[in-house]
Amino acid sequence: MGFLLSFELGFLSFALLLSVPSTVHSQPAPPNRVLDLDGTGDWVELPPAGFTNLHQATIEVWVKWRAFNTLARVFDFGVPQREMYVGTTVPGTTGLKFMVVDAAGSRRREEVYGGFRRSEWAHVAVVTGPGGVRLYLNGMLVATNEFTSSLSSLGTENYFLGRENYRTNRTPALNGQLDEVRVWSVRRTEEEIRTNLFRRLTGREPGLAGLWNFDDPAQPGRDASTNGSHGRLVGDARSIPLDLPPPAQVPPPSLLEGRVTDSEGAPITDASVIVAQADYFFSGDHNRNIAPAPWATVGSTDHDACHE
Repeated sequence: MGFLLSFELGFLSFALLLSVPSTVHSQPAPPNRVLDLDGTGDWVELPPAGFTNLHQATIEVWVKWRAFNTLARVFDFGVPQREMYVGTTVPGTTGLKFMVVDAAGSRRREEVYGGFRRSEWAHVAVVTGPGGVRLYLNGMLVATNEFTSSLSSLGTENYFLGRENYRTNRTPALNGQLDEVRVWSVRRTEEEIRTNLFRRLTGREPGLAGLWNFDDPAQPGRDASTNGSHGRLVGDARSIPLDLPPPAQVPPPSLLEGRVTDSEGAPITDASVIVAQADYFFSGDHNRNIAPAPWATVGSTDHDACHE
């Protein structure tokens, strides 16, 4: 900051820019905060009114699991048997499971085995509406589904973060952390999801129906969008200062797809599939137990005898 001083001496003109100390200081960005849940009756309840009229929507969330609790959910929107949720595949395993049950009772699921890892952050995005479901993990498309409705087809209550909606009290909850929960009233593209993966939103982005970033310590469930759908923290749920990981620590997933058939080429449904390192199967030492690698997955084939 400064001012311009000019004067003339004979036929010469001088202009001097004199600097003075500035009294304007840039304010540091507030620290990032996350929702911390201990898995024993902690969750966040969101008001459903802002979502039940959405015929298309994108739901995004960062999640880190400490442990994989039975029936724990990243989110569960709607009433039992008319709901949409993201959780784990089988209790105690690391698979990512998406489930939607529509008003007719039709159940549609997609499972990504090994999608979650204990103590590692993962970003999940679910795109719904005309065109079907598109499920993204760390910005990469990992599954699709033919369900063409959205949040408007669900029940009008029980919109939870960190728990399932079947039990009323002390339900098994997510033991871990959540951040940057975003609900959009539009179908976000893969490029839009990936571009904004690590960006902190202002809350005024077009199409943003709700934003829960837990950055307000006085009101951690505050909806940071302009729509005012503030959440309510239940139990010991709390907001703590913690940074999300840098991009280098969140690589896109690797996908392995295959189809299981018998010796005559006929598909085999519900076949158990284990993906692990070679020495897990062929250690050469039958007296030694080889543990599977952290990335190993266990699953089964679907109705088309496929596994991914």
